[in-house]
Amino acid sequence: MIFFNIIKGIFNVLSSKAFLLWIIGGWIIYYVSTALWTEEAFANFAAGLEKNLLIQIPYVLFLASGFLNLLRRIVALIKEMKSKDLLTWIFLPLGILLFFTGFLVSSTTRQMEHILIMEGDIIRPAWGNETYRVVSLNPGVAERSADSKTGKGIFAYEPKIIIADESSNSFEIGAFPPSRVKGAYYHILNFGIAPGIIVNEGDEKKVDGYMALNIRTLGSSDYFDIPSYPYRVLVSIDSLKNEKGYSFKARIFKGEKVISEGDPYKGIRFNNLTLHFFEPVFWVQLSVVKDSGVLIIVSAIFMIAIGVPLSTIRLILRAKSSS
Repeated sequence: MIFFNIIKGIFNVLSSKAFLLWIIGGWIIYYVSTALWTEEAFANFAAGLEKNLLIQIPYVLFLASGFLNLLRRIVALIKEMKSKDLLTWIFLPLGILLFFTGFLVSSTTRQMEHILIMEGDIIRPAWGNETYRVVSLNPGVAERSADSKTGKGIFAYEPKIIIADESSNSFEIGAFPPSRVKGAYYHILNFGIAPGIIVNEGDEKKVDGYMALNIRTLGSSDYFDIPSYPYRVLVSIDSLKNEKGYSFKARIFKGEKVISEGDPYKGIRFNNLTLHFFEPVFWVQLSVVKDSGVLIIVSAIFMIAIGVPLSTIRLILRAKSSS
């Protein structure tokens, strides 16, 4: 009996309008105070909501009070036989509460990683056991050198990739909007060219593979360090020959000093080493996000979009009837 009375007392407090107003007022005071003393108030709040119990507990109490007050109001309208008022009123407050609920779920369960891939690679997200193979990579490259003068660099349109799961189901992924793949969201965050690179020391091959470079426009440059050697290579696109061929320039640095430069396709010699490029491939950097709160937030926005005009019409009709 005592336990029941305690539960009933907690329920009465949380479902009271006064408690809801107090906790909303507390949040407003907290946020305004934080905004005055810190430059990134919202970012700090979001970070705290992710892992700080001192922020999570009041937030959960706010949601509990909001839903209980909503339930109390629904019961009152049903008892008063005002079903029309219920239908026109419920969408907006329920949508707002669902939005805040989705924000909490997103903050506490969101997982994200960035994955650098090339055609043929295997994608293994950090969560679950799903694996995907990159079936094709369309970089959106300009077909002629003249096309590269449009202001988009050597890329004429949005890059896209197609991935396939173990059951051969395929999914197309672009830059925007994100593509939903089995509960996770994928989109292309960055992309560029990865020249094939061979470094020989005398007759012995020391490096063989692809080097992802952040170069997309004629004349732009990026660099990489040769593994196990004190050399840095600065690479730039000299010209676009055709849709699959590029002319590169490369400079070899040791510290701040240029020790050699030239066309890496022809080979650049320096200190008993030789650098060769072979046909490049394209790379993309995927942003992969698993967020259980997204669908809740989308549903909430949909309900708010319905609720705003319905609530406006309800207020207008009430104003007319009272006058």
